[in-house]
Amino acid sequence: MWKSLFDPEGAFARGTELLGQLVLVNVLFLLCSLPVVTMGISATAASAVLLRIQRGEDRHVVRQFFAAFRENWKCAGITWLVVLLTLGICLADLYIALALDSFLWKVVAMAGLNVVGLVCAFLFPLQARYENTCRNHLRNAVVLGIAHLPRLLLVWLTWMVPVLLTFWTVQTFYSLLIIWLLLGFSSLQYVTLRILRPVFRSLEEPEDKENKE
Repeated sequence: MWKSLFDPEGAFARGTELLGQLVLVNVLFLLCSLPVVTMGISATAASAVLLRIQRGEDRHVVRQFFAAFRENWKCAGITWLVVLLTLGICLADLYIALALDSFLWKVVAMAGLNVVGLVCAFLFPLQARYENTCRNHLRNAVVLGIAHLPRLLLVWLTWMVPVLLTFWTVQTFYSLLIIWLLLGFSSLQYVTLRILRPVFRSLEEPEDKENKE
């Protein structure tokens, strides 16, 4: 038992290494997201590193994070600004809807917020995994979200439960804050990438067959 516990290739060692990597990715994400306008770039870089971790590739987290940050800063920055602008409009609509108690405005605002959530679920993994134009990344995020609605709902549930639990009371917020600071985003994004992996494999299988032919 003790021998397997300290085995560098054992489950305990691999789990400990993964935990350390998730903490490091989370800290890098938070630090690089301090200017809100860079959050999309930071999320894309984090997704790129987490994808490499899942594949068992390069374990140099810091180096890979900043390499992905530099590589994706332009497109990820533009798409994130589009998301922020859309989010701002939706929140403004929701504020007006609540002030006027307008059912129609509430429907419009909630529909817009759902679209933003749909895009964000797929956008960062797409940018981390594939090279494409900003417009195509946004369009593909919407198309894939609609085409794979069950997985999209599973991703939303993965994020919604911890967030709601965190903000349930003031006590739960302060109790769980340290977890969010250490590995909140990275662990949830790690699970998200696991959920979406079959979607990306289905996209890549036709290309693999064509290359073999």
